[in-house]
Amino acid sequence: DWDTEYEGFDEENETFSELVLEHLKAQIESELEAQEKMSWWEEEKMIAENTLQQKLRDICPTLPNYDELARQKIYEGIAGNGKTTLLAWQWDRRRKETDDICLVACVGKTPYSSAMYYIMARWCEELALALGEEPKGDSFINEEKPFVYICDEFYRLVGISYDKGIQVSVFMDDIDVFKHTNPADMFLSCLDSRVNLVATCETEEAVKVQAYHSD
Repeated sequence: DWDTEYEGFDEENETFSELVLEHLKAQIESELEAQEKMSWWEEEKMIAENTLQQKLRDICPTLPNYDELARQKIYEGIAGNGKTTLLAWQWDRRRKETDDICLVACVGKTPYSSAMYYIMARWCEELALALGEEPKGDSFINEEKPFVYICDEFYRLVGISYDKGIQVSVFMDDIDVFKHTNPADMFLSCLDSRVNLVATCETEEAVKVQAYHSD
């Protein structure tokens, strides 16, 4: 109830607070229940995409004037200079303006995002689903398949997509973080050349990655 004299909700009436509490409780329980039903890769996908989605709120008014759809691009710079926001904007445009299959990874954000083994395994699941195949489920990583097996499966799915005329674009944030967990992964040597890579990296490490790929 609204107290017109006090110009606020009646402090003696707990109905409003109870409604808010029950609403929030129901919402949280619903989200937790949905998350419990997710596979490991669905949860990882959700976290990665939500991370970029949040950055879209920071888009400056002039950014839409930057009309380039990035291809094989590494955005470099120190932390806080906006490169993740630019990556998020490119990802958002790709998924809305093209038929690309867009795959996302925010390196180091979760335990499953600290190594290319798990990132590639997740992308295989996403690609399989997008191409009408049955995802392999938890057994894909529980069986501890060799990394070469994961890569071969990824290449196979990229090949199917390529033959259908569908571009696979991957968006990776903070690839320099690999240097703290799996240094060799930072050079992304496992990615298929047919994949369009858009990534962010600290300036010093970006030079190393670009030099590696130019060789």
